[in-house]
Amino acid sequence: MLPSVNNLAIFKFSSNLLNKLNLLPFIILIENPVKIGLANMKIQTGSKELVLIVDDDALFRATIKDSLKIHNYKTLIASDGIEAIALYAQNRAEIGVVLLDLRMASLDGATTIRVLKVMNPQVQIVAMSGLSFYEIGHFLDKTSICGFLHKPFTAKELLQALQAIRSPKIR
Repeated sequence: MLPSVNNLAIFKFSSNLLNKLNLLPFIILIENPVKIGLANMKIQTGSKELVLIVDDDALFRATIKDSLKIHNYKTLIASDGIEAIALYAQNRAEIGVVLLDLRMASLDGATTIRVLKVMNPQVQIVAMSGLSFYEIGHFLDKTSICGFLHKPFTAKELLQALQAIRSPKIR
């Protein structure tokens, strides 16, 4: 544990430990830290669906990949929008969901989404960002995505977002 700042404890964990705890961020801020019980978390597993992970942060990509692998998903990874578009073109029929960071250097998430939607209007995209869902509204058509994960998020939140896409919608 690193020093506390203004009543916030800052914990830094290794990627391996995070997978065991089912957590994704590598730095976790907890106000007035207490022991967290993760034993009763109900984690939904996949059925070998292929998920394309697109993020320019290598550690974040690796942690998501490892978490999904543990929970019975297959993954492809891309470090930017250009690589994501190429991978999607090669694996379009197999990719069930695209997890896409909205802020990347070479080709941003909003542009990548537009290109993927031209390639396949039915592509399932879950956007990820440190910005809030409200803040992304000025540069992203929210109807073009089927889910949003606010960074940092837990493995449970990730799996719930994927489960929501897989489950038939009740109307």
